[in-house]
Order: sequence, then structure tokens, then C-alpha cells
Amino acid sequence: MSLVLCERIAKKIEIAGLGEISKTIFVESMPAEIKRGILVKMSLAGSKIDHELPGLYRPKIQIIVRAQSHADGENLATAILNLLQSKQDTIWNDASNNPLFLMKQFLPYTMPIIYPRSDGNGLEVSVNFDLCYVVL
Repeated sequence: MSLVLCERIAKKIEIAGLGEISKTIFVESMPAEIKRGILVKMSLAGSKIDHELPGLYRPKIQIIVRAQSHADGENLATAILNLLQSKQDTIWNDASNNPLFLMKQFLPYTMPIIYPRSDGNGLEVSVNFDLCYVVL
């Protein structure tokens, strides 16, 4: 389910006009040759499971923006942060428009973090999110 969640986040970013899947938006890994791109990935810690509340998950998601300048990287990361953050219950659908998740919260837990030049010869800006959702 983690991969599906990351793919749906990538699709939301694409629909908002911030990039194109497989060209500038990637899930789980981004090629080094990409000069400006967005990577959506699960935290290495995985998704917390609450055995008292089956179907409720609280993963952490990391979105990394690669850019050639601080301003471009921060602007794109901030646009993604503003697009995704929510404390309202929202139904997320799959590619066929069938209900997939009830997203209860999608909140950043850090401001964008800027890392030095990467293998892709750009700056990378990371935004980390706490999510809470129910599988429908």
C-alpha cells in the first residue's frame, strides 16, 4: 500500500502542474542526471500500525526537490507543502476514481531542509510529512 500512496501523491503533484511523472516527478528514486525534479518516498522507518485500530496508518513521507538554485528549490518545495498539507478528512481515489484512502491529516513536521549539491549537481530540498489515513 505504501507504493500506491506515493504514486497517488505524485499524481496530485502532477495534476497541480508542478511536474510530470517519470520526467520530473519520481517515486522512490530519482535518476542522478535530473537537474530539476521531485522525489516522493516513504520514510525508512516504515508505517506505524495501530493494532487497536485496524486499517489506520500513520506513515512519514519525504518529498525531495532537486533544483539548481536555492530560490527555485525552496519555491517548488513550498508549493508542494502548500498543495498537500491538510487537517481535513479527504477521500483519495485510485487511478480509476474508486475510493482508496480517507486521508485524515497530511502535515509537514519540518520546514524545508536544504542539502548541498547532490550527485545530480543540484541542491536538494527535503520536506517531511506526517500522515494519518484509513484504507477504504
